[in-house]
Order: sequence, then C-alpha cells, then structure tokens
Amino acid sequence: MRMNSTELWEMVDDTRLQTEYTVDHLVISLQSASLEALQNIFLQYRYFTKYYSGDLGLLIFKVPDGKFKSLMAEILYEELGNGDPVRAHTKLLDHFLLGIGVDGEDLENSLESENALLLEEARQLMLANPPAYAIGLRGMGGECLCQIYLTAVFKQLLKNPVILKIKNNIDWTFWEIHTGEVDIEHRQKVRAAINEIVDTDPSSVEQIAAGYTKAKHAWDSFWANSHRLTHSHKFSRSPYRSNSLTAR
Repeated sequence: MRMNSTELWEMVDDTRLQTEYTVDHLVISLQSASLEALQNIFLQYRYFTKYYSGDLGLLIFKVPDGKFKSLMAEILYEELGNGDPVRAHTKLLDHFLLGIGVDGEDLENSLESENALLLEEARQLMLANPPAYAIGLRGMGGECLCQIYLTAVFKQLLKNPVILKIKNNIDWTFWEIHTGEVDIEHRQKVRAAINEIVDTDPSSVEQIAAGYTKAKHAWDSFWANSHRLTHSHKFSRSPYRSNSLTAR
C-alpha cells in the first residue's frame, strides 16, 4: 500500500518532533557541557551549514520549475546573506563560534571524518535519486527539521552556566534567525510547496518520505557523532574535506 500525504505529514509532525528533541539526552546535555565541548560540537555544525547552502544550489538545479524551486532559490539567497557575503549564515555562525572562544584557525580544519562521510553521502544520494527523493532529503529534511532541532538546542544553550557568563560578548544573530520567525516561516512555506507537489503527483509521496527519513537519520547521526567524538576526545579531522568545502 502506498503512503498518502496524510501519513507523510504525520511522520514529520511538528509537535512530535518538538517533543522528541526537547527530551533528547544529547540536546539536554548542552546545558551542562564544558566550553571546550560546546566549541567542538558547534564547530562540527558549521560544516553542515556550509554543505547545506551548496546542496540547496544543487537541489534548485535538480527539481522542476515551480513554487518549490523558486522557494528554495529564495531560501538560498537568504543563506548566502541576501547578496552580502558578510551576512551569509555560515559567517554569522562563525561570529558566534569566535564569541565562545573558538580559534579562527580552527574554522576551516575541524571537520570530523565521520561527519564528512555523512555530508558527502547525503549530497551524492540527492544527486543520484529522483527529484522527489531530493526534495525530502534536502528540502523537507533541511527546513522542516533543522529549525525545530536548533530551537531545542538554543533553549538548552541559554541555560549553560559557562555561556551565561559570556552571554553579552556573543553574537547571537545566527541563532535569532534560525530559531525565530524567519525560519518558522520558511518551514511553513516549504510544507505548503511540498503539499502542492504531492497534490499534483501523489506517487511522489513515497520518494519524499524516503528522502526525509534518510535526512533525519543523517542529522541525528551527525549530532551524535559530534557529541561522542568530543566527549571521548577521539578526533580524526580531515583537512582535505574542509578545503574541498571551501572550493564548492
């Protein structure tokens, strides 16, 4: 039996995701993590943001003309700073990282090899599979998932004593964007655009769902890797991966 659109949206229900990530032990652990642990964990997330903007460009190329394609172009434009590279979201995240004491030299050479493999696998899957799969993987799996997770992370981060001590010295712009009305609106628009695709082509539901399922697994694995490698002090950074990101 084919999955229908109702089942698709039940799978990615906002309330369920919010509940899941609110009680996630890794998210909760951020409220008591050391400053060094926070630095390493969010350094990893920096590479997700770098890959994401590149993947959005590839997704725009891959999907057919229509509302979803135009919306992804709009979101990519915002990701890249609305025409101002200084305001690109990766740069805004860099400001946050520098504010919590990350060495500027570590910004481009800190990607863990296990996370590099996850990011590259997602990219290759998006390119190799049908457009509907790519929409689930990088459209729904990006905008409909990340904002909810980051909101849960931000709430725990603001409870951390070491962060509270330096709170006024931190640039919070990245977090204000990704946990505020702008990204909530993005999530709602993406859902509406995907609904139009599903209504037009009900056969696309299963591919969209498969892409989203892979995205969620990769996202959860990415954060789990970042926590595990940080707390076990088992680092295997891949500078060549970081350099390849810079060139994309």
